[in-house]
Parts: sequence; C-alpha cells; structure tokens
Amino acid sequence: DNPPADTATATATASASAAPQNDGPPLKLSTLSTRTLLTYQSSKTSSHYQRAKSHLNDGNFEECLTVIAEEMQRLEVLTNGDEFHECLAPFQYLYGTTLLYEVEESDAMMVGGAGAGAGAAGGQEVDEDG
Repeated sequence: DNPPADTATATATASASAAPQNDGPPLKLSTLSTRTLLTYQSSKTSSHYQRAKSHLNDGNFEECLTVIAEEMQRLEVLTNGDEFHECLAPFQYLYGTTLLYEVEESDAMMVGGAGAGAGAAGGQEVDEDG
C-alpha cells in the first residue's frame, strides 16, 4: 500500500545524495571552458600581452621579458604543461622579438650609436603577422 510513498522518499533521498556527486562535473566543465578560452587570439588581446608590447615599444626590454615570462609560466600551468599550445605563440614571438631588439640596441651602443638602437623598438609597432 505504501510503494508510492517509498518511491517518493527514495527519489528524494537519491536526489539529495546525488547533489554532492555533481560537484565533480562542474569542475571538469570549468576546466574545459578555461582551456577553450586559451587561444592565440585570447593571448594576443590579453592585458599581459598589451603590457609587454607597450614595454617593448618603450624600449623597456627587461620589463617586457619579465611580463612575458610570468604570463607564459601561468599559461603553461593552465594548459597542463603543453609548451606548444597555441595560446603561447604570441608570447613566444614577442619574447624572440624583444631579445632581438635588445641585442640590436646593445650592438648599437657598442658602436657608439646609442640613439639608433632605441629607434628600432621605440615608436614602432611590432607586426607578428609578417
């Protein structure tokens, strides 16, 4: 005579006990949604990238390299150590460009043209697309 009540109680108990088990999937979905947001474009439009690029354009090479290194470390953690993930590409390119400008400025200073090296980065936009 009581099966409907037992069924309702069992359903309510199952629903209540299932609630803690549902904590797992949202974490996975959250992780997946974070990974899907990590793209080449999201990195290139990030505040870290813009700040690093600003330092490069101002000739602050060491500060630029620091910002790039910190962000690349953070992104490598988010990509589970995938050092070839597309989101790292803009930072890798900017890192190489910064090193090149730093060497060019250093060479210009050695030759005595201290102002020539600053012109290589200062005031010019870095074009990653070729």
